[in-house]
Amino acid sequence: MAKTRELSRQSVQGVEIKLEEIAVRSHNQLADLRAKLDFEVAKNTDLETRLRKEQDSNHCRESRLNVALELAQNELRDCQEQLRTIQATLPARDTEIEALRKQLQERARQIDDLKSSEQLLTTMQEQLERMNLENEQLKQQLQVSNLNVLSRKPEAATSNIKTYGKLNSVEFMKERKKVIRY
Repeated sequence: MAKTRELSRQSVQGVEIKLEEIAVRSHNQLADLRAKLDFEVAKNTDLETRLRKEQDSNHCRESRLNVALELAQNELRDCQEQLRTIQATLPARDTEIEALRKQLQERARQIDDLKSSEQLLTTMQEQLERMNLENEQLKQQLQVSNLNVLSRKPEAATSNIKTYGKLNSVEFMKERKKVIRY
């Protein structure tokens, strides 16, 4: 019995030692787990803070993008309305352009006609000048021949002029004086 008690006491001491070892190990594991838990909690808190900041930032960004999108859509609607307005005016403008093109062609034709008329006028003026020059020469020749005739036969010159019916005797005398002056 004493031996049994001793064995029992040793057995209890062994169990106590083992329990203490288990308790120490459990306590150490628990401390490690608490440290890991604290680290993970801190990490999660940091991540949650970052997440909240990112969400706030994303919300602000989303708000700005929504405003920009709305402005862009309004501008697009305005541009589409302007495009519709311009497209509606295109047929009238095409008609106006065609009318202006016809006016331009008509004016070009008128300018060409005017150039032709100017050339014709220039040609006619040149012909008129030549004819005036020829008339002048013929007048001078006539005056010279009249002087020759007057100096030779005054009665014959008077009768010749009367025959042609251009001058009467008074006019003849005036013409004669003019010729003599030259």
